[in-house]
Amino acid sequence: MDIVSNPGINSENIEAVVEKLKNAIGDKWVSKDPAVLAAYSRDFTISPGNWPNVVVLPGSTEDVQKIIKIANENVIPVVPMSSGFNHGGMCIPRRGGIMVDLLKRMDKVIDVDEESMTITIQSGVRNAVTYAEVNRRFAEDSGRKLTACLPLTMGSASTLANYVARGGGATLLRHGNTPESIVNMTWVLPDGEVLKTGPSAIPNVGVIPQPFGLGPDIAGMLINASGIFGMCTEMTIKIFPEPKIEELMVFDLEDPEDNAFENVIEFVYRVCREDICEMVYKAHGGTMANASPDPEVNREDLAESMGEHILLAVVAGDSEEEIVCKAERVEKIAIECGLYKVLLEMFAEAFGGVEKLGFARGMRTRIGTELGRVMGGKGSFQWMACCPKLEKIPAIARDYDQLLEKYWKPTDPNYPRKRTMAGTAIQGPFQFGRMGTLEYDFWWDPGNVENVKRATQMIKKGVELDLKHGAPLWRNMYDHGETHLPMLGSYFDLLKKTKKEFDPNNLMHPDIIPCTDDYI
Repeated sequence: MDIVSNPGINSENIEAVVEKLKNAIGDKWVSKDPAVLAAYSRDFTISPGNWPNVVVLPGSTEDVQKIIKIANENVIPVVPMSSGFNHGGMCIPRRGGIMVDLLKRMDKVIDVDEESMTITIQSGVRNAVTYAEVNRRFAEDSGRKLTACLPLTMGSASTLANYVARGGGATLLRHGNTPESIVNMTWVLPDGEVLKTGPSAIPNVGVIPQPFGLGPDIAGMLINASGIFGMCTEMTIKIFPEPKIEELMVFDLEDPEDNAFENVIEFVYRVCREDICEMVYKAHGGTMANASPDPEVNREDLAESMGEHILLAVVAGDSEEEIVCKAERVEKIAIECGLYKVLLEMFAEAFGGVEKLGFARGMRTRIGTELGRVMGGKGSFQWMACCPKLEKIPAIARDYDQLLEKYWKPTDPNYPRKRTMAGTAIQGPFQFGRMGTLEYDFWWDPGNVENVKRATQMIKKGVELDLKHGAPLWRNMYDHGETHLPMLGSYFDLLKKTKKEFDPNNLMHPDIIPCTDDYI
């Protein structure tokens, strides 16, 4: 007897679902036009695509409730999607079904509370909008503008989605990772029930910048779960005072061949322990060349001309005197670690001048970065990341260099590895250098079959490398969970039981995480 894995995916049922959705949400917000379905079938990475059977655009939490109830009535899978800047197959409908676009209509800033220093947003509010809304307001009596802990990604990406997916915060060093700034959330669960987390769920409390109330905190289970427990429609996050003055400092190594990674890590650790930098970012192997906004620039040439170990440090404060003191201390530590200061004008020339560089604020907000700039190197951009202790990074980075030499770089001996614009990047250590975020970046041509094969192999090898060094994977993308989650023992067993309890028909984004008995 054949096993039917998608009992609700048949022509008659899909037609019935489409009509029910149109009646519930509105005719113009539901489509099964092949051109529309194709647009929602893939992301820009090597992850294989798959078409949904219908796309729907809700306008409210109540609309999402209606959609999920219809999915349950018709036993049809339902998958959430937000900004379109999705990565590693995280929003691809593996079994088809209903694709729920939470971006296009659910784009309202609900409230900005300067007193509690929070902003409440719907799922479709983009990073650029979040930043603009809070940055025109001030921390009480301080004269400092407010800012959010935004992920290091595009201004066009959803703030809420990045928080839920554990996006890498550009302010890790100062405020921690993005989920640490979540105060309240509104979720629609797999049965259509609405769950509110955080203290605002208690009547008459209002918005306070505290993420939990009495009893166990269930919110953590929903983070980085890729929608298997429901869909997040609203979120309240903390916002913070922005420094009045910021200054970018650029460093490179005097002797890049001698203990280079160790020297860099020593510098990062020391400035973090002394708490004198707002942000630290280290790029290796020419990866930063792709950030050039100049379309006339040959990024491969630029990568080859750049230092092997470019390191950026941002100092911030409320007065010029504070900036000078911090900058002097940072430079002294750099010299003691074998680094030298690069003239900002020389570094910025490749990026169209100092005024266009904008790394000090730009590396935290990225609101001016267009998706096309990131894709400009080869046509598509690949990243994956892990969270090791700082002392493990040199060994991991060296091993990754070997992977690039063996599986990524052309065999032409005259082709320098830096021209591949591939390498590692320390995207931001956590407070006081307790650990770091190590990212692997490489750009590839989606029209080149061999390039795609190499990219696939590099992801597999990268995961194996991380786990070999005891570096936890950053999030469940590119099916990382298949390798990582079963290693967690009773935690993994509890995850499977929880999924079964919450979603007995396995309709919420099935197969994105290997936590059901029928996962293959």
